[in-house]
Amino acid sequence: MYRIIAAVLVLPLLLATGLAWAMDPPEKMWEREYETGTFHDLELTDSNELAIAGYGMLLLDLEGNILWTADDSTLGTSNRDVDVLEDGGFIIVGMCNNGSFGLTLQRVDEEGNLLWTKVYDYPDYRDVGYSITQLPDGGFAVAGKVFGEGLVEGQAWILRTDANGDTLWTDVWGTHTVNFATGVEYDANSDWIVVATYGKSENLETIGTHLLFYSLNGEYLFGTDYPDLYQHDPIDLCTSTADGGYTFASQYLAADESISHTDSVGNLIWTRSGQFAALALGFDRALLDDGYLHSGWSGVSFNDSASIGWPTLPEDLVVHANLVRWSGGGVLLWELEDDYRQYYCTIQLPQGGYMAAGAVYGGGAYLARYAPETGIGEEPPGSESPLLQVGPNPFCSYCAVSFELSRGCVARLDLYDLSGRLVDTVLDEHVGAGSHEALMDGSGLAPGVYLLRLRAGDQNLVRRVVLVK
Repeated sequence: MYRIIAAVLVLPLLLATGLAWAMDPPEKMWEREYETGTFHDLELTDSNELAIAGYGMLLLDLEGNILWTADDSTLGTSNRDVDVLEDGGFIIVGMCNNGSFGLTLQRVDEEGNLLWTKVYDYPDYRDVGYSITQLPDGGFAVAGKVFGEGLVEGQAWILRTDANGDTLWTDVWGTHTVNFATGVEYDANSDWIVVATYGKSENLETIGTHLLFYSLNGEYLFGTDYPDLYQHDPIDLCTSTADGGYTFASQYLAADESISHTDSVGNLIWTRSGQFAALALGFDRALLDDGYLHSGWSGVSFNDSASIGWPTLPEDLVVHANLVRWSGGGVLLWELEDDYRQYYCTIQLPQGGYMAAGAVYGGGAYLARYAPETGIGEEPPGSESPLLQVGPNPFCSYCAVSFELSRGCVARLDLYDLSGRLVDTVLDEHVGAGSHEALMDGSGLAPGVYLLRLRAGDQNLVRRVVLVK
């Protein structure tokens, strides 16, 4: 029998004006600068600490204080991606800067001890790893690049290792002058590895973003062509828990940022572009309501590049860091910019709000915390997934929550407030395949908004529930 729940949060403005379909951008709570380096990626641990990939790896608390650092000083690693592993440790991918410029993997335990380091050096070339994901056998898949003769020339490099970092197979992909791989995910539903690449090949002739699909033993299965995304550079990739598809962030000629969503075999469903011109260098796929948040900066043009590949900029140019938030269905909820900052990565905090990290333009590493939004974010009416529905919504006293499962599994239904705090676990039990319904009773509660989240098998769906009186 389902328990009776209700959604509550006092929002007088909601009652006066009705339900809004947009959010006000969040306000910055605080910021911190660090002496050197750039923060390229951050992840939240189970103990609410920040794992950061930069020059080495750092663990910070939520006030930005450094708890420990881990690095092999003989390599001087510039890391691009960090993942939190099931045992509480970390895996980091990047590049070493000791003269060999090889792609590096580093395994760190939860106390900051460096367990092992592997350098994968493609002969006579500079190599870098951009993204890493853990596989069911404890091994890893890596997306990166083998640089060619020029600053941007090269080929995409896909690696597969065992749990100790030893190479099982590799694939060097692409026939265009510029090819690289920036995102990699393991899809448990299909038991394959998905890689986001830029370039072209003999059978994928459109220049731009492609998704490549590999079996775990290294067999290339198929790839996708997107003629409408000609010369779009992919930034990062995620699997979508809502419909089993994939979503990736990209930029067009280092000018316009966008996100694109596909079905479970990579067929393009929609693409959305933001209003700010930006280098979209970070992409977060962990928003509570299955939305997306990506980051970067504007005011930089790689058409004017110095000899080392960095842009040559006029002295009066103002560089703006950008954050852009989208709903799960591709509705633009808000955008913001921050002068003289460069954002590489951001995450949503379960306590509410966000952490954004990167660098101060012309300075060192940078971290900022943003408060929760002050408005209500929601997709337009009629956009709900048929797998989870709430009606009526808004409601006065009672409403029904219905969901549908294709197979029996453990279903968990949680209630959150808008700060991301878990209020109640409504359902946590094994249920059968088919349709299910729960009655929500808000007759004795104050009007407002909560988030209702269903996790069942490969489904992870969220709906806002609005109580009005």
